[in-house]
Amino acid sequence: MNEKLIRQIYYCTQQKIEKKQEGIPTFFDNLVVSEGEMYLNKGNLSTPLRRVVNTISTSGKERYASIKDRILNCQFSDLDGYSRICSQGTHNCFQWRGRPLFKSSQDMSIYTMLLNDLRPSTIIEIGSTSSSLSWWKDMVKILGIKTTILGVDRIKPFYEDRDIDFIQADVNKINDTLLIKENTFSKYSHPWLIIEDVHINTLGVLKLMSGLMCSGDYLVIEDSMSKQEDIKKWAEVRNNFVVDTYYTDFFGINATSAVNSIITLRNEASNL
Repeated sequence: MNEKLIRQIYYCTQQKIEKKQEGIPTFFDNLVVSEGEMYLNKGNLSTPLRRVVNTISTSGKERYASIKDRILNCQFSDLDGYSRICSQGTHNCFQWRGRPLFKSSQDMSIYTMLLNDLRPSTIIEIGSTSSSLSWWKDMVKILGIKTTILGVDRIKPFYEDRDIDFIQADVNKINDTLLIKENTFSKYSHPWLIIEDVHINTLGVLKLMSGLMCSGDYLVIEDSMSKQEDIKKWAEVRNNFVVDTYYTDFFGINATSAVNSIITLRNEASNL
């Protein structure tokens, strides 16, 4: 283990606590400081410190990563399997306004940051429920963002909301349904935040929606551990799309349902 790197992590963490966090450490900061001191004073390289160094070394590289390289080199997560399974709730599903919301605790937190940073003009959720559309609407309202919410699903929400748009479509037949409605998407202003949460025809969704995106738009593929091959296959011909590791690794490497798949379209003029 590189002692110089451990010292750098230790001192950078202390500076971050004092300068950026008003002297208040996170749980992770406390681990870095306590285990770092043990190593620097006694040479004790603990298993937690090894994990800290691996997490920071991986996430500390360039923010925007090639999708293909990321999938090839980062097929792991700091979020263990059981914690991932529990992240939507155990004795009950997480509730929003009294209805089940099938999003993980990590994803909801990441989305609130991404919404504030991106301030999307349009959110398109492919594979939507009444509760998820309601959650998006409430989040942008809280953040003071003027955003149009568009849901896409085979089943219409059980309630009507005048402030939420909806396209009823079978994603398995995306070329026969959504593609015909392509002109419908042209009326929605950018930047877009697109969420793919349908678990079917991932490659078809990626091909269609990526062709409609503009620089700075985001595409999040949820529950993507089993979708890595489809994502890599799509990315091989769309190399101007990159993984934004700031979000995928915010709670640890791939500590999100969107494993290697919080993606943005970038070009040389992009400021994001």
